[in-house]
Amino acid sequence: MKKWIMLIMLAAIQAAAGSQLSASDKPNVILILADDVGIDAFGDYIGTEYRTPNIDRMGERGMRFDNCYSQPLCTPSRVKTMTGQYNFRNYTHFEYMNPADKTFGNLMQEAGYKTAIAGKWQLNGVKNHLRGWDDMMRPHKAGFDEYMLWQVVEGGDRYWDPTIAHNGKQIPDEELKGKYAPDLMSDFVCEFIRRHEDEPFFVYYPTVLPHNPLGHTPDFPKEKPISRQKDEEGWRSQQKRYFVAMVAYLDKIVGKIIRTVEEAGVAEETIILFTSDNGTSGKNQSVVKNGEDTLLVKGGKGDTPELGTHVPMYVLWDGTVKSGVVSETMIDFTDFYATFAELAGVDISNEPFADGVSFAPVLRGENTVRRDWVQVTYTPYFGGNTVNRRFVRDQEYKLYGDGRFYHVPTDLLEEKPLAEKNATYQRLKKLLDQFPELNRTPAAHQETATERDIFPEWQMGK
Repeated sequence: MKKWIMLIMLAAIQAAAGSQLSASDKPNVILILADDVGIDAFGDYIGTEYRTPNIDRMGERGMRFDNCYSQPLCTPSRVKTMTGQYNFRNYTHFEYMNPADKTFGNLMQEAGYKTAIAGKWQLNGVKNHLRGWDDMMRPHKAGFDEYMLWQVVEGGDRYWDPTIAHNGKQIPDEELKGKYAPDLMSDFVCEFIRRHEDEPFFVYYPTVLPHNPLGHTPDFPKEKPISRQKDEEGWRSQQKRYFVAMVAYLDKIVGKIIRTVEEAGVAEETIILFTSDNGTSGKNQSVVKNGEDTLLVKGGKGDTPELGTHVPMYVLWDGTVKSGVVSETMIDFTDFYATFAELAGVDISNEPFADGVSFAPVLRGENTVRRDWVQVTYTPYFGGNTVNRRFVRDQEYKLYGDGRFYHVPTDLLEEKPLAEKNATYQRLKKLLDQFPELNRTPAAHQETATERDIFPEWQMGK
């Protein structure tokens, strides 16, 4: 008994010490979240048709996680990632995050970091004029000292001649004529890094690339539009060329940020993470590796099969993360909040509704799997979509709330449900049964509904 008391006291002392890390002990953190690109676009996973040399080098120089799982749609993933909470706690509307929720921006700001966000916001509730929809200070209130974002205000393009808000004000349209938003946003990120190279900084960069509408980039010329009605095959071919080019430009921007960190001399003090908010859009088809064969697949965005939720994840941290490591640890999007807290030396044990598990020990080389299952509860509240699905899965098997059970490594498209209820099935079912099931009434799925069924105080095992 005395031994256990001593261990508990030691853990408490370590937690208290961790919350008082000096600035020099706090690594800089950069999280790059791509928009609408799944494992089908990356050769380290199952992709065959795309070139991403800078992202590939993140895996060669750092760590690749082979089991990272998002929500199947952008806003649910972003709310989950930023708050560290499962969607059934706090996700109520598409394009909206409750302004009362604490984010990892607030967390890092409170830990003494300089913070910035650039790219896609889409969280004010503009579409439904929800609480705070016209407040251009919302990104600041979410814990970011500086921002340069698309979709803080209504309308506007995300790429050429964009509509962008910067630190509480909309940039005049005439200043953005002929400009490409990903260049402006990544320049902002790089400039922020250079200004804060001598103090801890946190950058969240949810990119606008390579989400629809697909089109030309500064490196790929604009083509004469092809009518889908007159030439379906030609139109699809053109869309694919644009998508490949946009993935390549995303990769170029990742390389630009890595070089900026290196040139600032802070590569060993900076963690760079790359992942994506959900799978590739179903409008895009890709040839992928399927065991010894290849397979033509549609992107899985918007639904819960493998290609909708399995996303790439790379981590680069020179001097700490060993080169070429591939981790089997499963990553749930709630885990970023917990991981950043540990890296920043913040004790979140008193935050009862933080659902994530920190993977910081994995980055530091501890020979352990921190998480071996993930849970997804998905109701999009978007586009009339009445999907209401939930599942729990481990590295191989996946169990849905309606009883469908798959061995995903041998059934990429989830077309062959297993009849055998083996020990893994029983384990996953025990987990799944602990999670709440959302109200399935039609009103709960209407985009105009003001009240939604949520479980903010749910606790595992209770």
